[in-house]
Amino acid sequence: MTRNPIDASGELADGTKFDGAAGLRKVIQEHSAEFVYKMTERLLTYGLGRGSDWYDAPAIRAAVNQAKKDDYRFSSLLTGVVQSTPFQMRLSQDVEVSQANPVQAAKPHGTN
Repeated sequence: MTRNPIDASGELADGTKFDGAAGLRKVIQEHSAEFVYKMTERLLTYGLGRGSDWYDAPAIRAAVNQAKKDDYRFSSLLTGVVQSTPFQMRLSQDVEVSQANPVQAAKPHGTN
């Protein structure tokens, strides 16, 4: 059996090409501000359970600026998202719904 070499090259959506992990790291470092913003936006999207919109941009920027003070540690990005107004308001809405209908809130997700 002949083994084919692993092709570790790739191309980003904007057409930027890279080869291997070191090449990807270099591309990310060259576009670090954009990468951190998009990573934070995706974390917020996941946390909210919905896509981000124009009104989420200030919260994303605030989380990025907070993380910048801590050398963009992942834990700082995550803390910024959790402390953001959109995320906090989402939690408040979930609590209000569960208090309004405790029977429905107690059922496992996906059941009637």
